[in-house]
Amino acid sequence: MIVADEKAAQAIAAKVKGGTGLAEAASAAGLKASTVENAEKEAFARASSTAIADAAFSGQQGALVGPLKSPLGWHIVRVEQIEQVAAKPLAQVRDEIASEVSQRKQAQALSDLRARIDTAIADNSTFDEAIADAKLKAETSAPLFADGRTQDAPEAQPDPTIAKIAQGGFALEQSEEPQIIAIGEGGGFALIKTEKVIAAAPKPLAQIRDQVATQVIRDRQLQGARKVAAAVLADVNKGMPIADAMKKTGLRLPPLQPLDAARGQLAQMGDRLPPPVRLIFSMAPKKAKLTESPDGGGYWVVWLDEIQPGDAAGNDMLINQTRTQLGQLTGGEYVEQFAAAARKAVGVKRNEAAIARLKAQLGGQGGN
Repeated sequence: MIVADEKAAQAIAAKVKGGTGLAEAASAAGLKASTVENAEKEAFARASSTAIADAAFSGQQGALVGPLKSPLGWHIVRVEQIEQVAAKPLAQVRDEIASEVSQRKQAQALSDLRARIDTAIADNSTFDEAIADAKLKAETSAPLFADGRTQDAPEAQPDPTIAKIAQGGFALEQSEEPQIIAIGEGGGFALIKTEKVIAAAPKPLAQIRDQVATQVIRDRQLQGARKVAAAVLADVNKGMPIADAMKKTGLRLPPLQPLDAARGQLAQMGDRLPPPVRLIFSMAPKKAKLTESPDGGGYWVVWLDEIQPGDAAGNDMLINQTRTQLGQLTGGEYVEQFAAAARKAVGVKRNEAAIARLKAQLGGQGGN
C-alpha cells in the first residue's frame, strides 16, 4: 500500500507489526491495500522504485518492508509468499538467448546506421550521397496520395509502411532536404525525399470513360425518379389516393409499405431510424412529403394517414421520466427569467463595441 504521509505510514506499519493484517490496517485508515500477484522484480521496480523492489525481494516470507519513500509516497510492502523459480538448462533457453542477442545486435546496427545518415545530412550531403555513403539502395515509389494509395489502385488499402512514407513525403517541399522518419517497430526508419510534386488534375476521359458513363446513367435515372415522385406527390396532395397516384404513372413501382407504430417504440432505434419514418413525425395528417432515399437509390413519397394521440395513463415510468425532464427545463427557465428581471431592474446596458473587441481578442484576432 502507498500512504501520502510518513507519520500515517509509520502508524499503519506499527499496527501490522502488532498483528493486524495489512488490508485491515489500511481500511481502518480509510485506504486500500492492493495485492500484486506473481510479482517480478523488474516490473515491481518500475511500479515503485529500484530501492523498494530491492528491499521487498530481499525480505523473507511474511516480512513487512517499509515505510520506504518513492515519488508516489510511502510504501508498505508485506511479502506474503516467495516462489523459487529454478534455472532452466542452457539447451532449453539457447534459442531464446540467441533471438534476444540477434534483436539487440539488429537494433544497435539500425541505431548506428541512422546516426551515420543523420551525420551525413547534417554535413549537407544530398539524398544520393547519403544513400551511397550508407551502402543502401534507393527506391522510387509510384505517385502516391497522402494516405499511401496510388492512382492506379485508388480503392486498394495502402501498405502501412508506404502510408507512413507518403505522409512524411507530403510534409516536405520538393526542394527540402531529405528527412528520416520512423517506420514500424524496433527502430526501423526510412530516409525520404520528395522527388516530384504532381498538381491535382482531372483524369483523362479515356481512363474514366466507363465510370463517367455509369455516373451519367445513374444521374439521369435519379432525375427521372424525382420527376415521377414529384408527380405522385402533387396528385396525392390534391386528394388522389396514393395507390391511384402510383398507378397513374404507368410504371412498375415498388409496392406501398404501410407502417403503424408508436413514436416511443421507434425512438428506441435512435440514429438507425430510416429518414422516411423519421419524416412522419414532422408531418400533418392527410399530407404527403418527398424525401431522398438515404442510399441515393431513389425517392420516397411519404403519406401520413392518421395521428393517434398517445395516452400515458398508467405508465408510471414514462410519467416520472417526463416529470424529471420538465423539472430540469423549468429550473433553467427560472434562472434565465431571474437574470432577465435583474438586468431590467438594474438597467443594464450592453457596450457592443467592447464586446466585439473582447470576442476578437479571445478568438486571437485582436491587435496590441
